[in-house]
Amino acid sequence: MNFLKYRSVGPGGLPNYFVGWIVAMCLKPFGRETTSTLEYQLEGNEATWLQDGLPKRKGDRPTKSWHFAPHRQTDQIPSKDVKAKMIREFHAIQEANASLVVMRISVLEKFGDALQVHPLINPTPSKPVEVMKREVAHVHSWKDCSFHVVLSPADCKIVIDQGWGERHPLSGRGRLFPIPKEYLLIYAPRTKEEVQVVGKIIRAAVGFGSGSREVH
Repeated sequence: MNFLKYRSVGPGGLPNYFVGWIVAMCLKPFGRETTSTLEYQLEGNEATWLQDGLPKRKGDRPTKSWHFAPHRQTDQIPSKDVKAKMIREFHAIQEANASLVVMRISVLEKFGDALQVHPLINPTPSKPVEVMKREVAHVHSWKDCSFHVVLSPADCKIVIDQGWGERHPLSGRGRLFPIPKEYLLIYAPRTKEEVQVVGKIIRAAVGFGSGSREVH
């Protein structure tokens, strides 16, 4: 039954068969809580690309998969129309910021679209983004249309406090796992209005990853 639950989440990072399931099971004891923000308050880095803030997300946070590799939500899945609008928005963000980010297959997920810092921006302005192989955001379009992004510490606090996302359970564990605490899951938008909010968060990730204040 546990193996079937792992399989149902779909592809992403680990192989979606027996070997991947074993690895995911071994990782489970190392996970930690995902919604506290004290570590961002202690950061001392006030740089933000969400200076206008975010509205409070309505309702409860979505349920996440028991296995967090891959890290996915399992309910509050948007309609096909909302998914399509979010994917269009994701591609529009890249097109509007083509000098900052390029669209590639995710190097972290091994499938699906991702925004990576433009090759001409070198070295990578953001250390957390450099750790994540220059990937600022990728979409889980196969199932839930949630995202993983890398944000500034100040923006991580805003996103988590307002209910739009959470840390990856393996993030911020120091040398044990090379995943920075700035690596967040952004919940899938449920409405066309929420697409705009998620788009704003992705633009903040583009700004942080590229070091630019001119993000469109």
